[in-house]
Amino acid sequence: MAPANPEQRVEVYSEDARPVSTARMTLELLLAQVAEQVVGHEQRMGTLAEQITYALRTAADPEAAAAEVSAAHRQARAAIDAAESERDRAIFQARDAARAAQDSDERATNAEAAAEEALADLESAQLTSARVLAERDEMAARVVQLREELGTARQEVSDLAAARTELAKQLTAERETVERQRQRADAAEQQANRTAGQVETFPLS
Repeated sequence: MAPANPEQRVEVYSEDARPVSTARMTLELLLAQVAEQVVGHEQRMGTLAEQITYALRTAADPEAAAAEVSAAHRQARAAIDAAESERDRAIFQARDAARAAQDSDERATNAEAAAEEALADLESAQLTSARVLAERDEMAARVVQLREELGTARQEVSDLAAARTELAKQLTAERETVERQRQRADAAEQQANRTAGQVETFPLS
């Protein structure tokens, strides 16, 4: 039955009794909030991906690791060469001193002193050689450590790549969720439109 007077009809279609329009506005607000959240998340994921890429390039630079190892080898080789040269020079000096002692008794004292000094130099050279050899062993151990660190870095690179893949999967899943929400919102809006059409076609009686 229609309203008894026009005032009743106005009250039925007043602004406070429009659930379909209210639902539309609510849906639009919710969709805007979802879109804003998705954009912010994509920006954060982009920044994180750039940071991961930079860390990967730095940690997995084989040329830098190889240059460090080569420099260590060159330093060790130079130190060993210097020690061997010093040892050879000391031996040569000791032999000269021995020959001088044989030539003259008068020069024997000086020759012996020179020989003792040369022997001291030889001992010093031997100590230096031993120290250099120890440093070489330390360098070799450092090389082994660097190789292990390089292997660890490569594993970290692999882990970071896997993490990046997982992040991409999560982002894809979130996009799919947003798409499903959008589809549901579209369906709800279509249903609301149909309901509104029915309300307009069949006014309350």
